[in-house]
Amino acid sequence: MTGRLTELQLFYKTLNTSVADTPQKRKKGILGTKGGDKESTIRSNLQYAALSALRRLPLDPGNPAFLHRAVRGVSFADPVAVRHSLDILSDLATSDPYAVAMALGKLVQPGGALQDVLHMHDVLARVALARLCHSISRARSLDERPDIKAQFNSVLYQLLLDPSERVCFEAVLCVLGKVDNAERTEERAAGWYRLTREILKLPEAPSAKDSNSESKDAAPSKSSKDKSSKTRRPQPLIKLVMRRLESSFRSFSRPVLHAAARVVQEMGKSRAAAFALGLQDIDEGAYVNTDHINNDLYDQNHNETSHPEGIRLSFLII
Repeated sequence: MTGRLTELQLFYKTLNTSVADTPQKRKKGILGTKGGDKESTIRSNLQYAALSALRRLPLDPGNPAFLHRAVRGVSFADPVAVRHSLDILSDLATSDPYAVAMALGKLVQPGGALQDVLHMHDVLARVALARLCHSISRARSLDERPDIKAQFNSVLYQLLLDPSERVCFEAVLCVLGKVDNAERTEERAAGWYRLTREILKLPEAPSAKDSNSESKDAAPSKSSKDKSSKTRRPQPLIKLVMRRLESSFRSFSRPVLHAAARVVQEMGKSRAAAFALGLQDIDEGAYVNTDHINNDLYDQNHNETSHPEGIRLSFLII
C-alpha cells in the first residue's frame, strides 16, 4: 500500500510540474466546448489525471507542498481537475482554514480563478466552491482578517444566484450553517440571522457601458431601463431564497422537490435555534447589513443563568 502511494505521489509530481497552465486566460478544458489545438487538449487531459491522482492521496494538512499543488489546480483549464482541487481545498479548510485562505490569496479577488469557477460548466465544482467559501468565511482563526472573510462570503452569496438548484441549495445550507451533522445551535442561529439580515449587492451589468459607447443614438426603452435598475438593486438573501424555493416547488422534477423541501426543513431548524438563543425579539421584516457588525455569536455566553434578553445585537437598518 505504501509503495502504491509513493508511486502515485511521483506520478502526480511529474504531471503537475509539466502541465500547469501559463498565467494567461483560462482555456476550455476536456469537458468544455469542442475545438482547440492538440497541445491544449493533451494538457487538459494530463491536468485531469494529475488532480485525480492528488485527490486519491491522503490529506496532508501540514504539508505546504500538498497545499500548493491543490491551489495550483484551481487555475487549470480542465473543469474536473478544478473540481478535484476545490474538493481538496474544502477538506483542508476544515482543519486549517487560515493556511488555505492565505494560499489562495489573489485567486478570490475580482478577476481571479475562483471568480471564474462561478461561470464554469461543472456543477460539482461550484458545489465544492460553496463549501470552501463557507469553511473560510466562518473560520475563527480569520477573525483578524475580516477583508478575507468578506471576499469568500461574497462568492458564497453569489452562488445563491446559480442557475443550478444543486448549487443554489448547497449555498443556502452553507449560509444556514448546515454543512455536516456536527453543527451547533449557535452556528444555526447565526445562519438564520445571516439569511434574514444580509444583503446581496448584485454586480453591475458588464454590458451597460459598452452599449452606451457603441450605440449612443439608440435610447433604451423604459421597460428595459426599469428592469436593469431593479436587478442591480441590493437584494436581501431571504427574498432571493424564497423566490428560488417558490420556483422549485413548481417543478415537476422529484429530486428538485425533495431538495427544496430539505432546504425548508433546515431553514426551520435554524430559525428554531435563533429563537432558542433569544433572537426572537428581532424584527424579521427589517433587513440589515451585517458587514459592520461584530457578528461573532460564538463569544456569547449562553448558559442557563443568562437571560435570553441579554443578547443584544446592534445593527444598521437598511
